[in-house]
Amino acid sequence: MDLKKLGHLLQTKRKELNLSIRKASELIGISHTYLSNLEKANDPRSGAPVKPTLETLKLISNAYKIDLNVLMDISGYASFLQTNRLAENTFKETATQHKPTKKEKIAEELIQVLVDAGELKPGEELSEEKRERLFKMIKKAIELSKL
Repeated sequence: MDLKKLGHLLQTKRKELNLSIRKASELIGISHTYLSNLEKANDPRSGAPVKPTLETLKLISNAYKIDLNVLMDISGYASFLQTNRLAENTFKETATQHKPTKKEKIAEELIQVLVDAGELKPGEELSEEKRERLFKMIKKAIELSKL
């Protein structure tokens, strides 16, 4: 997690777009104070680091046309991404784009269920043991779906 790098990226992109803090915050859909704090990487009142939520990163990604994965990685959500990539790679039959198979659809739904159930949390560092347990849960769910 490198919030200063994120702040620099946001400020650079805003300036490239020739936007004031207020105009940029309107475009994104957040307050100008929050955007300013994100660019500074901390709350000036408390000095505490300011880490954006996933929803805020999605808004920024859409407004600034920055890849969401890049923003998530810089913001410390890489573990969540790696978990999803592991699941995606496990169930993809080929590296080419194709219509999702039944197994892939089940895997995507199961990942969402795990997130909703609190088994996967954005930004969480997964131990090898937990990663293996989640993998086994996904495999078992697919086996059961074949019955």
